[in-house]
Amino acid sequence: QEKAREEVLRVLGDDLTPSSEQHTALKYLNMAIRENLRLYPPVGSLPFRIVTEDVKIKNFVIPSSTTVNLFVYGLHHSPKLWNNPEEFLPERFENKHENYSWLAFGGGSRVCLGNNFSLIEQRMMLCLLRMYF
Repeated sequence: QEKAREEVLRVLGDDLTPSSEQHTALKYLNMAIRENLRLYPPVGSLPFRIVTEDVKIKNFVIPSSTTVNLFVYGLHHSPKLWNNPEEFLPERFENKHENYSWLAFGGGSRVCLGNNFSLIEQRMMLCLLRMYF
């Protein structure tokens, strides 16, 4: 919290509303938002899908007509994908996660259309909160 507050004060100064350039300059705040969404995803699981043909993943086969679901909360808390998954460590987002290990807004062609709006809104709110703390 202290690191994020210091960054907001350094980047924004007295103006509480970040410009578009300042949104990207708030690197630690962005990492903290992503880490929070990892720990507490807005959607715990993605919609059910029905497999239309047999799918082989390593040595396991998912037969056609099987209903499948992706448990985002479990993915975000998996020790196979995240070191110390229950700890709040914003620094883990210093690099992008291209392997679909972070799906707070879904992924691929079905990514949430409100993704960027939500992130901007969260940054705006957190920047405005700095005047109270």
